Amino acid sequence: MKGLGKILPLVILVVLISACSGYNGVRSANNESQKAGGADVVNTLFGRASWYGKGFHGRRTANGERYNMYAHTAAHKTLPFGTYVRVTNLVNDKTTLVRINDRGPFVKGRVLDLSLAAAKDVGIYQTGVGEIKLEVLKDTSPLVSAVLHAQKKS
Repeated sequence: MKGLGKILPLVILVVLISACSGYNGVRSANNESQKAGGADVVNTLFGRASWYGKGFHGRRTANGERYNMYAHTAAHKTLPFGTYVRVTNLVNDKTTLVRINDRGPFVKGRVLDLSLAAAKDVGIYQTGVGEIKLEVLKDTSPLVSAVLHAQKKS
């Protein structure tokens, strides 16, 4: 018991440092810009995505617009509103492009909440959650420009 007095503070320190490390199920693959599929990728994250729909349809999102579960939008905790991200389901390799317009998800270990339309695109509508790759796209990416141009026409 005498040696416990010397070891206990060390054990407490290790536990505190481990608790502060903050691993939340999200991995970052890179911080450098890269080209992928016609888009400039600023950052890539891996994690779990879920979706939200009917109960929120028509309500205000964190950026003030009305949530439309049929639009290609998503909620992320920190990405700036208006940021476009490419979401790829790691199980079936299905991909969609969404715009960040809300905050969330508020469930530990999740990195993104998709709209109903986006969840159907990537194939997580039935399961509710899925493992994804999230690629943050540069504002000037040709892919983002094409989407914005198409939206102006409709």
